Amino acid sequence: MNLKTNFKNDISDIHDNLVMKDNGDIYAMFEVPKAIINSIDRNEKDDFKALTASVLSGIREYKNFDISMIPLDVALDTMYLKLSQDFSEDTEDLAWYILDESYTRLRESVDRIFEYHWYLTIPLKSSHISFDKKEMFKTSINYLTKKVYEPLVGKVTYQKDWYLAYEVYASDLEKKLSLLMAKPLNTQETIFINRLQYLRGIDFDRAFEVSATRNTLENLDDTSLTWQNFNILTLHNGLEKSYLAMLPVAYIPENVSYLHLLEDIQGFNFPIETLTKAIFSSKKGTFSVPAKANRARLRHNKAIADGDAAGGVDQNKKERSKALVEDLLVRSNDDEILLGYLQTLVFADQNYDALVEKMRIVMDACSKNGIELVKARADQLYLFYKNRLTQTLDDSDKNFIQITTLDGFVENLFFTGQKVGQDVGFYIGRIDANKGSGMAILKRRLNLASILPMSIHFKQINWM
Repeated sequence: MNLKTNFKNDISDIHDNLVMKDNGDIYAMFEVPKAIINSIDRNEKDDFKALTASVLSGIREYKNFDISMIPLDVALDTMYLKLSQDFSEDTEDLAWYILDESYTRLRESVDRIFEYHWYLTIPLKSSHISFDKKEMFKTSINYLTKKVYEPLVGKVTYQKDWYLAYEVYASDLEKKLSLLMAKPLNTQETIFINRLQYLRGIDFDRAFEVSATRNTLENLDDTSLTWQNFNILTLHNGLEKSYLAMLPVAYIPENVSYLHLLEDIQGFNFPIETLTKAIFSSKKGTFSVPAKANRARLRHNKAIADGDAAGGVDQNKKERSKALVEDLLVRSNDDEILLGYLQTLVFADQNYDALVEKMRIVMDACSKNGIELVKARADQLYLFYKNRLTQTLDDSDKNFIQITTLDGFVENLFFTGQKVGQDVGFYIGRIDANKGSGMAILKRRLNLASILPMSIHFKQINWM
């Protein structure tokens, strides 16, 4: 297999949402708030997919982008404490009773309380893109200097204010992402999300990890990563240990309409990190879609001609692959936006048997939708490092890469989430004094509450 990536921490500095690597590449990181969409409303989903495609088509000049769906623990204690500060005095006893009961039941019924956050990482300058050719040449020279002289004279540093030259580009990019309401991360958030890649499945103190990494970026990857028996990844951080599995998507069905893989992933009651690295396909050159498709067509024609079992399963797959190649050629000639992407599902658990069971459940579910996940045990180390947020796909990458149109790509249904709770019940906090006391409101709602389930909308409260 042709598997190429960098196996070292090559981040030199972080400022706000900007990340600078040793070779001078600059990345901008954003958090995209999830859009709450009714799971049975196809029209609403279609509209949001069209909006997503429109935004992504507007960043083609950046060549690469990463979409990360990352599960983060919910600070339930903090949320309950915040809510308790706004109880109405005349319903405070009832409010505390409901909070105590709901808190206990949540803790007893769920191993881990989490919610998904969406992140978008885009290079402002890399081997594929630069808006300032002079600056790109300068940083390339700096990188060569660093590689040559650092072993001799010690660490070669960059200017402390390097980020000033890229703030205007980051601001321009933010405007292009405005329809998705993307928010630039601050320095602490950027540090945390990059450090989190080495803490999957491990209990940790977020404030300590951020402080340690902010003190020196040498601590960013200060986690012991082992590859047991050349097929099992384990992470060690102090006394904590977790098992890790990176399962890339190897095959998607021909018809991706309403595939909505990311919506399905959120339906499981355990966290699954999903990383999607994409690169817009070139129209010309050795690694362009037409050139790749022509080479693939020649291979498929030879494979089909040499097939021993015409009409067999393998032969059918070859025929379907050839049809897909022909379709991509047609779409490329029609000037449709094409891209390649690597999509990886990340499983983590402190118990190996539990990890395997999670993988089995998800693979069974994916099989029903014609999606093939591979264990890729020999490639786990490669997938771990290739899927870091500041690693991009190259045109030459071909393992586990899916080629599709932009419209087909957004069928994954990115940047959406599920609503927690129902639009029924009554509130126990933040009583509006202009509308009477809490007890009066409670009395007016008793009849409704007797026939409709009672719910507390923690997610709908502004915790900030």
